[in-house]
Amino acid sequence: MSAAILRSAICAIFDDEDCQLDTPRMKLAKEAAKVILDSSADCHHDGQDKFESFADKIVGTYQKLVPDPAIPKSKKAFDNKKRHLWSKFHSARISELRVLWKEYFQSSALDVKYLEDPLLCEYVNEKLFGMFVKTMYEVNEQQIVVADPTENDLNALRYAAGSE
Repeated sequence: MSAAILRSAICAIFDDEDCQLDTPRMKLAKEAAKVILDSSADCHHDGQDKFESFADKIVGTYQKLVPDPAIPKSKKAFDNKKRHLWSKFHSARISELRVLWKEYFQSSALDVKYLEDPLLCEYVNEKLFGMFVKTMYEVNEQQIVVADPTENDLNALRYAAGSE
């Protein structure tokens, strides 16, 4: 399960509209993604086991990061919870998540050049964070239907705008 979640986050870099830039960094990130995905499928050299172990660790970290989905009633309490969640994520991405990525690259004997430019790691970290937040905090996608403004509404707008 964890491996599938991580694999989907890594694969997303190939289809993401924001990642279609033809820059050396983006090429390196996509190359790193391909190397990781190829390595994760290699069952002859423990690549698959190492990837699954890494996936369990990184997904476990996100499960600890994203707290109880009880959403506060007030906007201020919600903003505080959101700020705290982002703060925890940024702290983790510069500490424990970075260590997990480094350990995975070292244990899998992947080229260190992929780790020196953290674009792929940061992309995957943020993608996983977004996946967990969306899973834990379901968004009510009700649409609000807005009726056409009445003549009184238009007059009020004109008055507020200072036009006649």
